[in-house]
Amino acid sequence: MFEKQKITDKQIEKNILIISNEMRKKRNFDLYNVAMANFKGGKILLGVDDKSKIKGIKIGKESILKWINEIKNKTYPFLMPMTDIIKIKNKKVLIFTIKESPLKPIAFKNRYFIRKENSNQIMSFEESFNLGLQTIRVKSFNYDTEISLFEPC
Repeated sequence: MFEKQKITDKQIEKNILIISNEMRKKRNFDLYNVAMANFKGGKILLGVDDKSKIKGIKIGKESILKWINEIKNKTYPFLMPMTDIIKIKNKKVLIFTIKESPLKPIAFKNRYFIRKENSNQIMSFEESFNLGLQTIRVKSFNYDTEISLFEPC
């Protein structure tokens, strides 16, 4: 998927977010994970610069575990992204894969975020409430039934 030295705009459109090392230090990396989980999911690439060129990333023995634990400890319900390391021309790129969460919304530091186009935005009360309603399901026999709190059953 990432054999080329440059990540294409087409890949970025498919909900792939590139976070450079500088960007990771300045902003809350965990927030991006939550925003994607509250939307359609996606991938976050570490080791790629702002111009989509592969720069590589240094990964220590505990680095990935540390990042995953940070994400898990700052989110509720906790979020566990999958990770992959790929090598391109002897440079490592770390890929966090975030699936759309079936249980929404997921909070980051007691706030709810969602990915809209190319930015993370704080959800309004109404947005977070409606997203929560969408995830309420009751198992009844062999099928799922949606429950609405505003309509009689």
